[in-house]
Amino acid sequence: MSSKKNFAELSKEECSQAYKLFIDTAERRWQDGINLAYKGSYGYAISTLFTSIEDHIKSLVIFLDGKGFRFRNMKEVECFFEDHQIRYIIAFAMFGMSIAGDELKKFILRIREKPDEAKILYNEMKTTEDYFEKKLLFYFKRKMVVLRNEFAWFSKAEIFKQAGMYCDFKDMFASPLNVGKEEYKEVFKRLERVKEVVKFMVAGFESTDNSVQKEIEKMKASFETNDHYKKISDILIKLSASRMTAFDYVRKLAQPLE
Repeated sequence: MSSKKNFAELSKEECSQAYKLFIDTAERRWQDGINLAYKGSYGYAISTLFTSIEDHIKSLVIFLDGKGFRFRNMKEVECFFEDHQIRYIIAFAMFGMSIAGDELKKFILRIREKPDEAKILYNEMKTTEDYFEKKLLFYFKRKMVVLRNEFAWFSKAEIFKQAGMYCDFKDMFASPLNVGKEEYKEVFKRLERVKEVVKFMVAGFESTDNSVQKEIEKMKASFETNDHYKKISDILIKLSASRMTAFDYVRKLAQPLE
């Protein structure tokens, strides 16, 4: 693969090759972060974990194009590699997916343990108008406070990362050596969830099951026929023109919903 090419010029095969390099780097950095924490270097560990997650997200974009998607042909696609904030907001979205996945697991386990609840649920679905819409609205209202808090946390990701790397002075002296175990644990528990979502998505696309592969082909076709690439490009272009961070831009878009 030529080092002179940019992402947009890579072939599908070259994306597959690049993915292996990116994911190996991301995994190595993740383990390095854990090793640093084991030695008590929690600040450096935090910075290394954040860098690992950024590489995981980059690797996912490249992986998908290696599987036949065309994100590399979108306008402003370079931002996935150049803008930390965009990677962090993707990380936040994946964290949200992880929370939803936990809720689904709890629901399935409850049904397995109490089969009678499945019958009650089925009857409610048949007799209640707009059952799913009402349940989803209730779920999002219940989780809104959690998601807002996590949005605020992920919006500070670059601050946490920098604090783990450099000495500074803002009202008081700060050093990576002053970052403690509890701060590390807060970072680790969130980023581990993001890492697992990336792993889950890759495993799904690598499935050899015929029905799964058919759904993936439908998804790829949908991106083409429904102009999803252009829609994402338009968002990235507007974000770039706004000169706002990705988090501030999303806050602005969400204001009418509050």
